[in-house]
Amino acid sequence: MSIYSKGTIEYQFPVILNNLANGRNYKEILENYSSLQFEDIQAVLAHATLLA
Repeated sequence: MSIYSKGTIEYQFPVILNNLANGRNYKEILENYSSLQFEDIQAVLAHATLLA
């Protein structure tokens, strides 16, 4: 189940960004956060791009 569909993306947003900023790739993030899906990371990146 996607965290995005559960409405908790606000909580995961800084977690995902921090992991990416620290050099972790999608695969590592998905392995460490089993509730995440690839689409969740893409959604965070798309939103962050809009904020930039």
